[in-house]
Amino acid sequence: TYVVSKNRTKLQAISPDNDFFQSYIIGDDNGYGFIQTPSQRRLYNAKKYFEKILQDKSIEQLLEFKTKLDSCTKVLTYSVKDTA
Repeated sequence: TYVVSKNRTKLQAISPDNDFFQSYIIGDDNGYGFIQTPSQRRLYNAKKYFEKILQDKSIEQLLEFKTKLDSCTKVLTYSVKDTA
């Protein structure tokens, strides 16, 4: 619901990282050996962090988190024109 809808991902990473993002962050592949950029490493570490944090939560805590996500009405997108 939040990330994929009708077999189309709602989120994309920048061009050099998007294939990694789709396969190893959104998908189920373990991408540790395929990290090529610092931003891919940050994406990978963030995924592992949230997996670790969420696995220790109770069903009630996860449902509370889902309720908070459902109440969000906007997502901020920040686009930059160059890497600087």
